[in-house]
Amino acid sequence: MNLVPKIKIEQITANLEAIDQQIKHAALSTNHNNIRNLIDQRRQLLADLKTEIELEQNQKTTIVDFAYTPNQQITLFINAWCDRIKNAKPKAKPFQETDFCNLFLDHTLPKSWNFNTDVLVIHGPLSSTIFSVALERGQKNIVVFDANKTLQPDEIDWTLNAGIMLCYTPRDIEITFAMLQSPADQIVTISCDPDPAYTSDTKPLITEAINSGKKNRIENTLTATKFGRSWSKNVINNLHHMAQCPNFHQMDVSGVDNAVIVASGPSLTKNIDYLSEIQDSVFIVSALRSLPLLQNANIKPDLVIQLDAEDDEVAKKLVANLDFDIPNFLLELTVNQKFFQARAEQKICSLSRLFFDAHEKLGSKPTPFDSPSVSVYALYLCNFLKFKNICFVGQDLAADGHKQYADGATGLLPAHAKLSMFDIEVPGFYGDTVLTRSAYYHQIKKCSTIAKDLAEQISDIKLVNATEGGAFIDGFEHMSLKSFAKQQGLEGQPRTKNITFRGVTSASEKDVLSYLKTTSTSMKQIIKTADKIIKLDQEPNKHRGLQKKIEKEVKKFKSLNKNSSLLQISMQENIAKVIGTSHEAQKISSYSEFFEKAKTNALCLMQAAEKQLHS
Repeated sequence: MNLVPKIKIEQITANLEAIDQQIKHAALSTNHNNIRNLIDQRRQLLADLKTEIELEQNQKTTIVDFAYTPNQQITLFINAWCDRIKNAKPKAKPFQETDFCNLFLDHTLPKSWNFNTDVLVIHGPLSSTIFSVALERGQKNIVVFDANKTLQPDEIDWTLNAGIMLCYTPRDIEITFAMLQSPADQIVTISCDPDPAYTSDTKPLITEAINSGKKNRIENTLTATKFGRSWSKNVINNLHHMAQCPNFHQMDVSGVDNAVIVASGPSLTKNIDYLSEIQDSVFIVSALRSLPLLQNANIKPDLVIQLDAEDDEVAKKLVANLDFDIPNFLLELTVNQKFFQARAEQKICSLSRLFFDAHEKLGSKPTPFDSPSVSVYALYLCNFLKFKNICFVGQDLAADGHKQYADGATGLLPAHAKLSMFDIEVPGFYGDTVLTRSAYYHQIKKCSTIAKDLAEQISDIKLVNATEGGAFIDGFEHMSLKSFAKQQGLEGQPRTKNITFRGVTSASEKDVLSYLKTTSTSMKQIIKTADKIIKLDQEPNKHRGLQKKIEKEVKKFKSLNKNSSLLQISMQENIAKVIGTSHEAQKISSYSEFFEKAKTNALCLMQAAEKQLHS
């Protein structure tokens, strides 16, 4: 990289040697606060050194020779000092005491620890003291699991205002780690509950939730990397709909107890005629792709969902070929703006929580779940709408012979995968095996996780997989659509389905315009900062003074980027590689290369915002 990371390695090494000497002198005193501060600085420096060495090695593909060797005497002292808690005599409620909390963190935190990116998970808190102590020591990412709800209202308010992530269920933890913008080399989990049984029972749940969240984050990052730029631009183009259309949070459904979620897998053909017979007895939620098949069978879905962004040509073609009105059309604002031109009696919009700053500005409620597909999205949504009997039809999550879709399912929307991608063998609906692809495999696991979570929360919920040939989904009952209908007494029993919307939209046109103005101004500042960094980076004489100037501007960029979800999503992986939300910084050959991309993306978003402001 043009910034010569070796200079940083040398500087960090010099700082470590200086800190070691300060610790050596401090060891002769009884000033534990000073010693603690020095050891924490040493933790951060060791983490920084590791990062810079990995960066240098990946750039040069050679082993980096660095001079820092910890003094054995200093190491022995630090180990003994950090273990002082073993000789402590704690009070009845030790985690409510600041001194004990410090002793506990002295012992618990690894000797190399990045206070900016590594994550501290605290469960069973008896009070907010442990969080306060961790924050004072510079810990940025703190996740609290308060399953027993022991924190008092004033402590909860303080915790949330301090930016601490508060969770009450394992599902909350999973969501938190799925959304966490941190590369977190290390995650340390500590328990404040004195009951050993609580710790042993709870820690596996936390670990499972963390791992699941991290997997979801990878999926989210991959998706955002692929579609991020179009998502962000589409949100800007579609934002005015937030003030014009109801949000699905306002939606109520009554008069019907059973929901059928229709996708467009090969098995849809087997069930579509029977679905036509019972359509007045169930609430039908359909993917937009399935509409041609439903229309040909004279089925009018109650709710149609579109999530995929798609390009102008696809969206324009769909709108031109859609020759009937959709009763209720739910669109995420990340879709192509032309989809909002489709004929619909009622358009409903929603926006992912990834766009946090838009929700803060507009006072809107975000989509409360992450979804890799319409079917998973619809499953969450049907639960949100309080349906307890939910049936999948056509959600094969596998290929059938030479098909991944039912005939006619690509009339409005193109296929998004090739049959050659179906190379993962999974259990099938009938007990045999079927072939799926990596994205569908993730969805199968996701559906199983949702089923498990819902079963724990709602004792009488029924999830049914009626794909008849698709993949087996653990946690679902597997039967034909006809068997499901007979079980629920649906044949010949039409219902009066009522869909209503309560309240008014929270966002106003004024709020939308204000957000667009803020976006335009922010993008202009980012472009200006990027230009400064590019100019500095291209100076031929590399020296430490230049390095400090660049770091100052990069810090400014981080601050601007932190408050703008649009640029974060637009450049998901590029930004992560440079500013610390990915471990792949070494793949960027220069800051100039990265900030040229940042400038291009910021310019695109600024122009989109300006266009909306003047339209």
